[in-house]
Amino acid sequence: MSIAIHDRIHEGEEKRAAATADGSAFPIMFDATGVNPLFNQEQPADGPTEQSIFQIIKSIYTIAEFSSECLVISLLYIERLRSLTGLHLLMSNWQPILLAAMVVAQKVWDDKSLLNVDFSLICSAYSLQDINVLEKQFLEMLQYNVSISASLYASYYFELRTLCEKAERTFSLKPLSEEQQ
Repeated sequence: MSIAIHDRIHEGEEKRAAATADGSAFPIMFDATGVNPLFNQEQPADGPTEQSIFQIIKSIYTIAEFSSECLVISLLYIERLRSLTGLHLLMSNWQPILLAAMVVAQKVWDDKSLLNVDFSLICSAYSLQDINVLEKQFLEMLQYNVSISASLYASYYFELRTLCEKAERTFSLKPLSEEQQ
């Protein structure tokens, strides 16, 4: 997931630079410039690395103790948001978008979901009110379409698995057993 997000940030920054160069308007949503990062990490001036993105995702995942499937669903929501709105992930907005996607995915997928107040404790840079606003804005931009078909989930699962294999990384999420299916 961190590889995909890193690539989307790089792509978004290139498009913003091109728009700036030719004087085009470039809307920025979920801008978190000046807001503390999700976790106190040194962010390089040229953007987050795959490793720093991975550490943020891992920290939230570990503390929140939600299912690993939520990560795939979070990425699906981010991609859906991008396709519906034309939104680009940028150095200034990827963290609140990621947080909103994880909050929504965890509520949709897990039987026992965390409350927004729990996420405000996990990610103390964001208050409860901030997380409420992020979630509401995220859902509105998704047009409240949070359903994920089994085939869409499977396609993203295998894409992520292939991406990890190409990058020679481990992919700990295992295919569902017949009983789980």
